[in-house]
Amino acid sequence: MIPITMNARVFFYCCCAPLFLLPSSAQTVLYSNGFETGSLSDWINPSGLFIAVDPTDSSNHVMSTPGANSRTTTIRKTFSSQDILNHSLRLNVRMNADYVGDSSWNANWMLLTAASSTATGYGFMLGRSTVKIWKVTNGFSSNFTEIASSTLSAGILQAGWNDLQFDWAAEGSLRLYVNGTQVLSAIDTTYQPSLYQISERAFLNNSGTAGQAPSGRVIYYDNLVVTAMNVPLCESDFESDNLNDWLNESSYVTAVDRLNAANKALSTPGGNSRTTILRRAVSSPDASGHDLQLTLRFNKDAAGDSSWNTSWLVLTGNQSSSPGYGFNISQTTVKLWRADQGIGSAFTQLTTATLASGILQPGWNTAQFIWRVSGSLKLVINGTLVLSGTGRTYAPACAQIGTVSFLNNSATAGQTPSGRVLYFDDISVEVINPYWAMCNSSVARVLAMTDAQRTADHSAGGDAVFWLAWGYTSPASDYYHNPALLSTCVATWNLLVPSYNAANPATAGDFWNYMPMLESLWMMMQSDGVDYTILASWKNALLPYMQNEYENYNSLSTAGSYPNADAQHAAIMYLAYLIYGDTNYKYNAALNVSGMANYFKPTLGGWHYYRGSTPISMYHSFEAMFLGRYYQLSRDPVASAQLIQSANFYPYVYTCDGAAEFSSAPWWKQTWAPAGGAIHSAEIVTWLTQDPHNRWYANFRSKTSDRFYWNTYSGQAWDAGRGTDTPDPEPFPDNFIVADDSIVGVRGRNGSFSWVGCLGKKALSVVGCLLSNSAYSNGYDGYIQMAHIGITVPGVTNTNYYNQFRLIADPTREPTTVSPTISRVTGDGYAAVAINYVPQRMYSSLTAYNDWIATEVWLFTPNCVVGGLRVTAQSDNPTAVPQGIVRMGPSSRPYALNGNTFNVGNLYGTILASDFPAYSLGLGSPDYGETDQRPELRLSWTSTPNISSGQKFGYIVAFSPNTPPTATAQWINDTTFQIQTGTTTYWLQFPILGAVTVTHN
Repeated sequence: MIPITMNARVFFYCCCAPLFLLPSSAQTVLYSNGFETGSLSDWINPSGLFIAVDPTDSSNHVMSTPGANSRTTTIRKTFSSQDILNHSLRLNVRMNADYVGDSSWNANWMLLTAASSTATGYGFMLGRSTVKIWKVTNGFSSNFTEIASSTLSAGILQAGWNDLQFDWAAEGSLRLYVNGTQVLSAIDTTYQPSLYQISERAFLNNSGTAGQAPSGRVIYYDNLVVTAMNVPLCESDFESDNLNDWLNESSYVTAVDRLNAANKALSTPGGNSRTTILRRAVSSPDASGHDLQLTLRFNKDAAGDSSWNTSWLVLTGNQSSSPGYGFNISQTTVKLWRADQGIGSAFTQLTTATLASGILQPGWNTAQFIWRVSGSLKLVINGTLVLSGTGRTYAPACAQIGTVSFLNNSATAGQTPSGRVLYFDDISVEVINPYWAMCNSSVARVLAMTDAQRTADHSAGGDAVFWLAWGYTSPASDYYHNPALLSTCVATWNLLVPSYNAANPATAGDFWNYMPMLESLWMMMQSDGVDYTILASWKNALLPYMQNEYENYNSLSTAGSYPNADAQHAAIMYLAYLIYGDTNYKYNAALNVSGMANYFKPTLGGWHYYRGSTPISMYHSFEAMFLGRYYQLSRDPVASAQLIQSANFYPYVYTCDGAAEFSSAPWWKQTWAPAGGAIHSAEIVTWLTQDPHNRWYANFRSKTSDRFYWNTYSGQAWDAGRGTDTPDPEPFPDNFIVADDSIVGVRGRNGSFSWVGCLGKKALSVVGCLLSNSAYSNGYDGYIQMAHIGITVPGVTNTNYYNQFRLIADPTREPTTVSPTISRVTGDGYAAVAINYVPQRMYSSLTAYNDWIATEVWLFTPNCVVGGLRVTAQSDNPTAVPQGIVRMGPSSRPYALNGNTFNVGNLYGTILASDFPAYSLGLGSPDYGETDQRPELRLSWTSTPNISSGQKFGYIVAFSPNTPPTATAQWINDTTFQIQTGTTTYWLQFPILGAVTVTHN
């Protein structure tokens, strides 16, 4: 995936840059070092190397390899934890050989699978006239085994800086590119890709003195990047392939590329009016429900007259009769096809156009066919969109590709390379990253703004410069290296800088704005096109804010207690470390991440919030997103361990349509439902776990657009997580009951009906129920947010959360005479929770209201939730009186009260019994964080009651999906609650200081 940290200078293509970039160009960075501000202290044996001034850019620094007479220098970088197994790897580095002196030099780079000196792996050697691919059997100091070797064609290695790229694909394909030209390839499957160490060994036979730079005889390196590559569904470059895995190959041959003698291509020999058919099954059929792209290169120069055409199709099955879509190219015409019966059938033409003059070039041409989930079909030739259409009959999937090529020539079959043929090369079918389309939309949105809109405030400015920088530097961008975009980005930055220079770092700025501005700066620092003095002014403007963030964020005393903020702070500090080189920032980031681990509950994978309160669904999305970004940058195993252990959170806390319950959140965060937050953060977890449930959920959410910059983090994770071992997506379990230690409670789901029972600290309600509906993605058909006993004070007319006494099951909030006693149980097809507690006032006062003790007992079954809630007076005539409250939300669905039955959407509730004489249903006052009023059922008094010590008041309520509950329930005595639902009767026994037990007939 194209990481936003990837240096644009080291990225290159072996063909013309298209409008629609190949997804394989988008990777996740495992390691990156531009050497601008870095040192070599984290490299092993750096004595022979040093950081020198870039001979072509006096403001830049590089790593140089000094040479003496017949001198070999070796350097290696070891990572703290092994990373990215069974994924393709790519090493990019820039090299300048202008100062090596004579031609007796070579440079070797290796990707190694272990940290020891006996590590195995693969690498390459580049000399003045020779290239080799090595197999490393004994680490960086061993004699390497040569796998392939070739003479380097004249003109490939250029004066000044050269871009080197070495690819190690999971299937064993090894390729070396110099300045965009593939110079060598091989196949070796001895070792599987994994990255623990990279190593460089350089030899120079010069008379220069070590350390003599920049005039000394040296090899210069810059902008080193190691990435995890996306693995295509199908790939064939024919360099070392035969055609055994292609069907009907008798009329095809693998021939020497007529334009490059070291290269090979697939040739299609033609006879008189000859049609040839070829197809290949995809080794791992995949990507149903995702956008697909077929890319290939073709050369028609040897085809003879203009009576030729070639059609390529992406098919949805392995049989020759499988349907799909494809394209046709001839000398003057392009077409989009629908194939209803596979290769060889009569295709249905969807649209056609005349091919504009100059689109087809002499020699090799690049064609890209894009098939999107929306039904959009596009054909791009040499970077120009030549045809668009729509096909919704079939959904994207790839199990086979094929070609039908026609030539009207007198050549003889197999007569190559001089015979009249069509040549094909570098064929691949890949899944298009769904997040890059969202990102490109954000770039277009920002470009359409005025300068005033882009810089309206710090938040707008951060959003603007992030997308402008990403648009310019990322090869996934439709605006990659667009000069006008760069000018707009620089201008926007320059407009923002004075406001930061003038502001007080202790009070100005925006915590949420630091991330996009740092990301923008980091991208631009690694890209060509921006003068260093301008970058320096941007860095200087932000530095006081970073120092203030470092000095004043309470990480030393509270690391981890605000996990949503801690994760973002860690990412901010690590970016600041990369930009400014201050290791204090790096250590501060790691401190916060370690602190987060102390607040993490691995059962269902949630981070506890402030003062040990229960996890928050919306915050979890931010925690996973920013912790994932920190891990992308740092490779800190403490971060990845938490993300991996969080794999159960999304399957069990979220509904199948993407909504989440908030009833179990701490009381001041409960009202922010629906989930919100970083809606695509499940992609981060999927990347690291390959969990099929998270894969399904991430796929589901990737169809929902999001404008925010963290989409780039999901995009990086999406590509890095789509290796050959990617599991098939598996829908969430549709019917379950589980214990959840993170909330000290239970959860359950039956289809679209979900419920939670929570006994954790600072919860406002023991229970929550929701009914999801895929028509309201990330929303609810019906939601019972809370049900509880409220205590109202006479004369207090404001009944919002500041003044109500509600359940706060938290013994840390003193004074209180009774600490909560809690109990829970799960059984075969049911769960139950019970609690005794003192109602406490929220926020405005921590004083316990000791005139009352409350009891709640709840039974949960797949189709019905029933609870008994009551309070017992501890004195005669207390000044405050109880009331029942059932709060619904959000309020976008219809709600009503009919007798003792009420509903919100298709989720129904029934008051089965009540000690309160009046019911009323209306919109309650907005609570903390709410922007809307939500339906609220109140069970209240018509006059102030006379209350005696020991007197009990309460109600019994039941909730069910789609139809009103038919349950009955009653208190048998103080410690036994009886419920009948359907044909089953349950007895819940709850001694005051004992565990709840459940029996049933």
